[in-house]
Amino acid sequence: HLRYIMIELLKNSFNATLKNCRDQATLERAPIHVSVCLRDTEVTIRVRDRAGGIPLEVRERLWSYLSGAAALGDGSHGDGQVDDAPVATPLAGYGVGLP
Repeated sequence: HLRYIMIELLKNSFNATLKNCRDQATLERAPIHVSVCLRDTEVTIRVRDRAGGIPLEVRERLWSYLSGAAALGDGSHGDGQVDDAPVATPLAGYGVGLP
C-alpha cells in the first residue's frame, strides 16, 4: 500500500510543479523534496514541493476515489479553468486517487 500511496503523492507533486512553472529557470528553482525519518517503530515520509498546495474548491472532494486531474480527463483543473496540457501522462493511470 505504501508504494501505491507514494506513487500517487509523487505524481501529484510532479504534475502540480510542472503546471506552476512558467519556464525552465522557474522549474529549476522548484525542487521536490522527499524526507524519510525512522524512529523506533515509526516511519515518517514527507513530500514537499512549491506548487501552491491544494485549491480550496478541490478540498471537499479530495478523498473521493474518482476525484483528481486524471479523472477529469479533459485538461481542466476542476475549477472551470482549462489548459492545453495533455490529458494523460506516462505516470497517469496507476490508480484513481488516494484512498
